[in-house]
Amino acid sequence: MRLFVIISISLLLAQGCKWFQESEFKAPVELEREVKIIENFEGDYYGILPSTAGAGIRTTLILRKDSTYTLNMDYTDIKSKGVSERGRFTLSNNIVTISYSTGNKRFFLLEDGKAHSLDKNKNRVEGIYSVYYTLIKQ
Repeated sequence: MRLFVIISISLLLAQGCKWFQESEFKAPVELEREVKIIENFEGDYYGILPSTAGAGIRTTLILRKDSTYTLNMDYTDIKSKGVSERGRFTLSNNIVTISYSTGNKRFFLLEDGKAHSLDKNKNRVEGIYSVYYTLIKQ
């Protein structure tokens, strides 16, 4: 009986060591996200972006093939004059960069007929509110 217990424990330890070696020392797998370069980016992108001053900002971003843009913004619940900006943009790795004369920049990520508003570090808004930072191509 004692021999049976020793053999059983030895087999369990050997199996446990094998499992430990297989699971513990696996190289981490890096998932690469393939970036599909947007070729047909030109068009009108529309949405209502969040605002701290009101219900939202009705936003239309018009991108043209000659690297010019028009950005129209107005509040949905405040009777104020909207803002319209025009200028040139750059497109690199599906990120549209709009540079203002003040030195500030604004970024949008183009993806599957959508333009996602990015923060100043070119990061997407994550979480349940991320859908509110997206303009849809019309």
